[in-house]
Amino acid sequence: MIPSYINGCIRNLEELDPNAFTIENIAGALSKVNRFNGQTPYPYSVAQHSVLVSHLVRRTQALEGLFHDAGEAFVGDLSKWIKPHCPAFVELEATIVDRVNERFALYPDHEEIKRADAIALRLEQMHVQKRVAFYDWERIDIPPPTSTFVHLTQEMPWKDAMLLFLVRYAELTRWRQ
Repeated sequence: MIPSYINGCIRNLEELDPNAFTIENIAGALSKVNRFNGQTPYPYSVAQHSVLVSHLVRRTQALEGLFHDAGEAFVGDLSKWIKPHCPAFVELEATIVDRVNERFALYPDHEEIKRADAIALRLEQMHVQKRVAFYDWERIDIPPPTSTFVHLTQEMPWKDAMLLFLVRYAELTRWRQ
């Protein structure tokens, strides 16, 4: 059993019913999980990152982009450099993501979301971490209109990040129905 506190009670992460996931518990948790293991000049949340990614994909993939890191609401954010050394973590996170996708009827185009995630990373490196130099292996081409989303990388309280996520969810689900 892998216990976690979700919706006011202890639940087993390995045997979660997809209905245990709500937009409120995902938005609330992601707004309190910091990107880059908190190694930024100010707290920058996975909720903010997720909203940014949702703007960098086609409209038909925006909801999937918003939820692409939803598993981190329940297991936290682990650096991509550390994840390969933690196969049990990767497997558990993938199981949770599958259940979230089932719960919210999401069908992610993994390649498109991966590219948007990389573009979001570069924007965050530039605007949150204030980096100006990059290694050759960090090559990411950023399309010109992405500068319109820089405001999403600004410092904000976790409650504002949660609201940002919830509002984006409302925008995207309104047109799906």
